[in-house]
Amino acid sequence: MPLLLRSPAPRVVSLSSSMHEPGKISFDALQSAKDYSAVAAYGQSKLATLMFAVQLDARMKAQGLPLISAAAHRGIARTELMNNRPAGQPVLQAILHLIEWIMGQSAADGTLPVLRAATDPAVKGGTYFGPAKWAESKGPPVPASSTASAQDKDAHARLWQASVQLTGVDRPEG
Repeated sequence: MPLLLRSPAPRVVSLSSSMHEPGKISFDALQSAKDYSAVAAYGQSKLATLMFAVQLDARMKAQGLPLISAAAHRGIARTELMNNRPAGQPVLQAILHLIEWIMGQSAADGTLPVLRAATDPAVKGGTYFGPAKWAESKGPPVPASSTASAQDKDAHARLWQASVQLTGVDRPEG
């Protein structure tokens, strides 16, 4: 944090996903130690990441620090992610590949929302970027939509406190 704050325009960008939408923060099972579901854990982690980005920005502003925290998602980007899923369910695998090719964009284009969040001088803290077209699956980077649960300030604070308990890190040091 001290190195970031010495830069002329310090910024942190967190990578979320549109999978934050079905995500739910299970405060009693943040680490999914029992009843693990890969999809549920991924959704929870992406919702938590988005909430963390917004909360970090709010905390930096409250401390009068110049750091901007923003978030982004890449939409549906054609990467090796689908090729590296566990074996099984070949029909589901084929459907997911088809969706990826119809609604998706190149891996390079998937980086554009992240790059905008990281480099656009007009970015405001707490902003979330994603692709503009086809339910935010592809296209140029624009401010993205997020769920009401991603905007829940009480849950942000509760998640931050849970993170403090899990990591032992109380606050970013300026």
